[in-house]
Amino acid sequence: MIENYLETIEEVCENNPYEELTDEDLREELVLDFAGENINSIHKELEQRGLTEEDIKKGKQKLSDTLFRPNRADYFTFFIGFMGALGLGIGGITTGVKLYYGKNKNLITGEEYYKYDSLSRDLGLLMIFIGSFFLLIVLALIVIVLYL
Repeated sequence: MIENYLETIEEVCENNPYEELTDEDLREELVLDFAGENINSIHKELEQRGLTEEDIKKGKQKLSDTLFRPNRADYFTFFIGFMGALGLGIGGITTGVKLYYGKNKNLITGEEYYKYDSLSRDLGLLMIFIGSFFLLIVLALIVIVLYL
């Protein structure tokens, strides 16, 4: 039984576990920190394949740009935001602030980026203005009714 175990360990040690992975897969493991303790082995494998540190950085930037980019808000968020803005205004203002100022942190580079794309952010700003307008109207009507 011990001999079988030792033979299995020898087979694993002889075979390079990274041979079957593509260059892109190895870069992803480095970038997304899947490598853990094997980071030196992955660097060694990439160097054996002829990739330099600069190639790795370019791949890291490309992957970062692909994974961490602003997204379009869903239609339900727009619907709720505009209905809240046309109601008392507070719901629209809250949703608009979330859309306009919302940011995420890039896990690879550590930089902050806007969570939503420019169209979603513009519509969020519009929600803030409409919500503020209707909130002022509601407050003005309350003041007029209470003091007249």
